[in-house]
Amino acid sequence: MRLKLSSSEDLKTIVSLVSNITEEAIFKATEEGVTFRGMDPSHVALTDISMPNTMFDEYDCIGETSFAIRVDEFGKLLKRADKKDNLEIEIDNGILDLKIGNNKKYKLRLLESLSAQTPVPKIELENSFSIENTKLDSIISDIQVVAEFITIKVSDKIEFHGKGESSSVVVENQELDQVDIKSEATGTYSLEYLSPAVKSLSSSGGSVKLLMSHNKPLMFEFRIGDSGRIVFFLAPRVSD
Repeated sequence: MRLKLSSSEDLKTIVSLVSNITEEAIFKATEEGVTFRGMDPSHVALTDISMPNTMFDEYDCIGETSFAIRVDEFGKLLKRADKKDNLEIEIDNGILDLKIGNNKKYKLRLLESLSAQTPVPKIELENSFSIENTKLDSIISDIQVVAEFITIKVSDKIEFHGKGESSSVVVENQELDQVDIKSEATGTYSLEYLSPAVKSLSSSGGSVKLLMSHNKPLMFEFRIGDSGRIVFFLAPRVSD
C-alpha cells in the first residue's frame, strides 16, 4: 500500500481526532480508500472516518488490508511536517514508512493486534444545524469555564447551557446555517469528549453539521479535504 498527500494538514486533523478516543487505532484500506471507526473505552464517543482514494494525490492499494498504529507515536511524527510538506506513506511487512517533504524519512512498526469493527449507531435524529468550527469551539470554551457538561436546547431558537456548582451560562444562536428544527429537543453531553474533538477540527476551518433529537446521541458531521468525511457520535448524559 502506498499513498501521497500534498499537504499534511488533513491527516494531522484526523490523527488528532482519533487520539482523543483511543491509543491504538485500526485503519482499513481498500481500493476505494482508507477508513477508521473506533469507540472510546467508556463507550461514550464514536468516530467514523472515511478517506476516499480521491482525497489523495496518489493512491495505490490492491485488495483489502488492515493496519494498526499507536496514535501518539504516529502523531509525533506528523508534527515534524510543516503545513505545505507533502507526505508519502508506504506500508509493507508490518512497517509504516513515512516520508515528509524531501529530507525526512521515518519508520514506524505497526501493531499486530486487530479487533472487530465497531458498528455505527442506527438512530434517527430530527434536528440539524451547521456552525463554523471556530464558533463552536468558542461556545464550548464559554461553557467549559463553569461546567463539565453542555446542554443543547433547540426550539424556535437554539441555546447552549452550562451549569456548575456556583455559576451557570447560556449562549444563544451564533450565526447558525442550514437550520432544520422539526421538534423541540434537549440533550446534555460531556465536554470531556466533545471539547477535544471540536478543538481538533477547529484548526481546519470550515463548518460542522450537528444533528440531535431529545435525549439521543449528538452527531456531528465534518467534511475534510475535497471528499473526506468525519462523523462523530456522543452519547447523552443519563440523569440519575
